[in-house]
Amino acid sequence: MLKRLISLDTFAWSASFLNVGAMALQFRALVKTWDATGVSLGMLGIFCFVQVVYMMVGRRAKQWALFWGMVFSLLFTATDTGIVIYLRYLR
Repeated sequence: MLKRLISLDTFAWSASFLNVGAMALQFRALVKTWDATGVSLGMLGIFCFVQVVYMMVGRRAKQWALFWGMVFSLLFTATDTGIVIYLRYLR
């Protein structure tokens, strides 16, 4: 039981949902303040790329928790990116 609890699959699952939490907190801060200072579009772009890659890894390895964690994280990151673009260039 303990060996299964401390496995790479458990860490991948946990990390993917922590990633969702991090992007959700960024989303909350952007919506609450409508201020995009200090948010890097380059960083958000890199996050999107990494999330797409790990989403494909999760799908290929049939690690569905990793796949869905990256899908939800990508949704938040893409939304954050759209909000930052709106606040900086379209408003």
